[in-house]
Amino acid sequence: MKIILFNVVMLFFIDCYAQIPEIVRQQCYPDPLVNSNYQTIAQTENGYILGVGINNGNNASNYHGSADIWIIVTDSSFNTIWERCYGGSDTDNPNEIVKITESEYYIFGSTSSTDGDVQSGNNGFNDIWVVKINIQGEIIWENTYGCPGYDEIRDFILTPDGGFVMIDRIGSAGGDVSQYYGNGDVWMCKCDSLGNIEWEKTLGNQGLDNCISLTINNEGNIMMIGAVQQHGGMVECYPDGVWGDVWLVELDLQGDIISQHCYGGSDYDLGFSIIELEDGYIFAADTHSDDGDVSGLHGSPGGGSDIWVVRLNEQFGIIWQKCIGGYDNELPVYITQTTDNGFFIIGNTYSNDGDVSGNHSISEYDTDI
Repeated sequence: MKIILFNVVMLFFIDCYAQIPEIVRQQCYPDPLVNSNYQTIAQTENGYILGVGINNGNNASNYHGSADIWIIVTDSSFNTIWERCYGGSDTDNPNEIVKITESEYYIFGSTSSTDGDVQSGNNGFNDIWVVKINIQGEIIWENTYGCPGYDEIRDFILTPDGGFVMIDRIGSAGGDVSQYYGNGDVWMCKCDSLGNIEWEKTLGNQGLDNCISLTINNEGNIMMIGAVQQHGGMVECYPDGVWGDVWLVELDLQGDIISQHCYGGSDYDLGFSIIELEDGYIFAADTHSDDGDVSGLHGSPGGGSDIWVVRLNEQFGIIWQKCIGGYDNELPVYITQTTDNGFFIIGNTYSNDGDVSGNHSISEYDTDI
């Protein structure tokens, strides 16, 4: 029997923190054919809420068919309090569980279903699906969002006014999407606490545009990080090269753009995660470049990629930058600040040289400290 293993420890890729993290607790759960690309966890008042994508109903309650979202609520020792599936007869997957209060949570994911728990319709193909549940697992409301073309689900954050903002990468106009520039755009949608759309905005132009994550800064503005290929349209900054730069966009809660900035070199660069500091920002990106704003790439430009860490001042100017990795490919996932003002970065690596040691499987991606 396969099992799902949840470890209460984060794996960090960093070159300036010496203490080795230890596993505090772990728990195995029977695995009803889990889709390993879709796993998420959040903390409750007395334990945890886990979400995974599953492909059959063995050991899972209320399975609808095809692929469902399986939610497990546990106590602090990982003993199961309740579990159930959410979805319909087509494909449903979780991206994130977001805590609203101690008694209410959002499930942010995707769906191709139009039945079962999915009663809000479908715009075509794969839609964003937001489900609000209480701590007993009862659905308070659910809604789908998107366009008739493809929707590549990206990120979801709560806003200071009690609503939420989400982003995805879209392939057409229509449905909830009022504008499409072409070749894949970034779509941002602001909703109130009942899931009603307050505004939606398409970011991009006729080049290739991408988005990865969102955050809210101390001024209450929305920060989006991703990539943009070319200047023009609503894109005001100038990417360095033809492949695309890290793209940082700041918007207010009404959807008006405050500022936007491009960072990178002549090859492809993609921003993954950004956090605000007391006197600026720091972001983690994937880079294939070794020119422009980028220096210190371990591999050859256009070949292997590094994790690119960039420290910004309050005016979004670069203070310092560093490439982390080996001579193969690395990708960042998340960056966060430590209590001693250092930084933890989690990511994937193919390398076993340069900054990387102890890769357990050179033929596949490893998550490396």
